[in-house]
Order: sequence, then structure tokens, then C-alpha cells
Amino acid sequence: MALFSKYHHPDEIKNKHPETLAKYLASKTCHHYNYCLKEAINIIEYCNECQSGCSKESIDCVLFSEVIEQIKNKVEEQNLYLQKIIDLAKDLLNYELLLTIPGISNNLAARILAEIGNISRFPRARSLVAYAGIDPNVYQSGENDGLHLKITKKGNKELRCLLYLAIQNTVQGNNVIADYYRKKIATGLASKVAKVACMNKLLRIIYSMCKNGVIFQ
Repeated sequence: MALFSKYHHPDEIKNKHPETLAKYLASKTCHHYNYCLKEAINIIEYCNECQSGCSKESIDCVLFSEVIEQIKNKVEEQNLYLQKIIDLAKDLLNYELLLTIPGISNNLAARILAEIGNISRFPRARSLVAYAGIDPNVYQSGENDGLHLKITKKGNKELRCLLYLAIQNTVQGNNVIADYYRKKIATGLASKVAKVACMNKLLRIIYSMCKNGVIFQ
């Protein structure tokens, strides 16, 4: 978005110095300069190799810039709504509890609680896990009985996405979830499969925390 807001055609980027483009990206994003420099080099190389379907003076470039502005306005609108959700969540005890979990920020805590709703409507942890669609899919036949395959994915997709984002951060630290992740990896599981298992464990922990009013241990 930062790039498209200023440059509407590849020809506007082709002759840019990587350092110039990197400084601009660093000033408009949350990324460090070294990361932006690496990306700037890739972007310039791409623009020099690609063949655009229109000229810089084309009406398509004008329309493109208008679309970018519309998207930016929509993003700002969504951020306002998100802030309202966070402000509402701050009055909830469970919100403060979730913030004690490594890797869960104000944003994630508020959105996870919004997707879960009233925790008391789930009689047990596995009910919440099923609601999120991260319970194992059980396959039964004459040859295999109770063979656990992929997760069902029949539940709340948004909640699954939020849990995955949380796990991406949590497994980087030193905590029970990270230990569980490393244990799963040691058994030969692929990283993504291990993270799904961690999502299941994290949601069960969240359920216990909210039910008993305790912080993350």
C-alpha cells in the first residue's frame, strides 16, 4: 500500500536507487531499513523485468490511484472499528487474563474474545475446540477405527485464524505452548501441523483461564 500510494506505474520505480526506495518504505511502514532495502532491490528488479500493459499517462493509472485511496480509507475505517472493539473488551476480566499469554496483544485478545462470545455457553473445553473447528477429524472404517486425520474446519474460521496468529508469536518464546510445539516438532511433525496442535492446546488453556479466572502460567 505504501508503494502503490506513491508509484502508480513500474516505470516510476525502474530507475530509483534502492536506498531511496528503502528510506521511503521504512518511513511509511513498521519495517526496519535493512528489510526495506532488501525488498526495494527485489521490487526494482521486478519492475525492470516486467512489461506493463499501459503507459504512465494511461487513465488506468489514474483509476488505480483512486482505488488505492479508497482502500486506504476503508482500512482506516476498519481500524476505528477495531479500536472500538478493544475499548469494549477492556471492561472484561477475561481480556486482562488473555493479555498474560505470551504473543497475544490488545488486538488479538479483543478479537479472540469477540469471536468466542460468552464462555459459559461452552460446557467443556472440547466444545469450544469444536466451535473453532480445530478438533481432530475422526475416520472410521472396517480397517481403521478412530484414525485421526486433519482438523474438521467446520467451526469459526475467523477464530482459527486469530489463534494461528497468536501461535506464530507464542511458540517463539519460553512457555508451555512453545515447549509443546518443540515437543511435537521432535516427533517429526511438520511445523504447520505442530502449530495446529498448539492452537488446540492454547484454546483449551484460554477456556480454563476464563472459566477459573486465572492468569497464564
